Amino acid sequence: MLENAFDLSPTVPNAGAVRLPRAFVPGTNSPAAMGYKVLLAQLGEFRLILEISGDLQTWFDADTHPTYFLIHTVTVGNEMQYFVERGAGWPGGAAQIFLRLRIERV
Repeated sequence: MLENAFDLSPTVPNAGAVRLPRAFVPGTNSPAAMGYKVLLAQLGEFRLILEISGDLQTWFDADTHPTYFLIHTVTVGNEMQYFVERGAGWPGGAAQIFLRLRIERV
């Protein structure tokens, strides 16, 4: 179902799916692993918890392991934009990483 929705194929990496948004680290041509935006007025309403995994079973959050993440932030208008990459402190391999964003209401 996901393959049909986004033109993704598990056998062809980056199969040219133009429907998926691409986030780039500000000031570079380097693609970010994750990008998201939050309204400045809502920054105090939610707790955003970045997590990284190498196997989808063991997750590490950015508060406990800040060196596992490289986070760029940019304020544009009334939004804070976040661009996330694997940090130099990540002890897992570079071949595959998984990122997720948990959102909790404060």
